[in-house]
Amino acid sequence: MTLPDLVKNDMSLLLQQNALPQLPFTRQIHLLNTYVAGSGYVKEIVSRIQGLSEGDRLLLVREPENPFDERAILVENLEGEKLGYIPRRKNEVLAALMDAGKSIYARVCHLEDPEEDLPVSGYMDIDVYMDD
Repeated sequence: MTLPDLVKNDMSLLLQQNALPQLPFTRQIHLLNTYVAGSGYVKEIVSRIQGLSEGDRLLLVREPENPFDERAILVENLEGEKLGYIPRRKNEVLAALMDAGKSIYARVCHLEDPEEDLPVSGYMDIDVYMDD
């Protein structure tokens, strides 16, 4: 790996973890609000949800090889633990933006108590943003 590749990887990691200040002419664009699909199928989802707070940043990871949806976007906490997916009916534009190299991420905007008997997609709502 060359030095420019190492620098690019380190910068990308720092940006994902919100460790660098925003660039002077960068703006945060709100793209959509959605629930996180499939959370009820994630093992240990209760402890993962309890470890989150409203406003927490979440990672979005493309899964183009997903056998169920070629536009799948995984939602993870900052530790890289699976929380669920962007719903299929809302992932087409986001997947295209991510595939084009845009910085797309999410923030928790609403949490439900995971002890309650909720449907498999009812634990949290997120806001999805793009830095441009």
